[in-house]
Amino acid sequence: MATIEEAKTAIVATAQRMARSIAYSREHLTGAALETAASIFTTANLWALCILFAGWVIGTVVSGPIGIAANALLVAWGLYSSYEILTELFKNGKEWALLCYEAKSEGDLKVAGAVFAKLFVGGLADILQVVILHRTFRALRSKINNKIPPPAEVEGLKKGEAKAEPKTESKPETAKAEKPKPDEAKAEKPKDEAAKDKALTERAKEASDTAKESLKDAVVDGAAA
Repeated sequence: MATIEEAKTAIVATAQRMARSIAYSREHLTGAALETAASIFTTANLWALCILFAGWVIGTVVSGPIGIAANALLVAWGLYSSYEILTELFKNGKEWALLCYEAKSEGDLKVAGAVFAKLFVGGLADILQVVILHRTFRALRSKINNKIPPPAEVEGLKKGEAKAEPKTESKPETAKAEKPKPDEAKAEKPKDEAAKDKALTERAKEASDTAKESLKDAVVDGAAA
């Protein structure tokens, strides 16, 4: 039986491979797609998504002793609440996630990166844009980055990123004066937040359906050719 520590090591290692493959995917993205990827994959978003994807692929797809331990770890970390909003994302990214888990070399990760780029422009980008706005994901992102800080390697994948991790050392007084009060806003509009989350979840499902149709059309067109 795999231990919790072994599961943690496997999840973090897989997440790092996923992050590198996403970096390689940029070689296959241009124009608006490249700009969209840059806006989605801040360091915090990138690492949180990769940890969640890694935990899911090990616990659900790979399964076995390591999968059981991974699921137990996700429960202990309080990350299982992500599954409801990430179901469509997981379904659409399964092929890429498995390639990253099984990757043995940088060449394998480059292949996974090419697959990710294809999925990204085929509809995955729309799902990701919805997911990163969801309240549940925002909470999990903070929890993940605090519990398992992104390795230096992952931070280096996003060089020049100014908005991912805003620094509070400079102009602290101004920052305090201008800092919004999210807790008060949430207290004033709890129903609005719930409605927004529900709408985002529905949009993720719609984006997933659209992505599936696009892939079906591509397969049919390829067969006809």
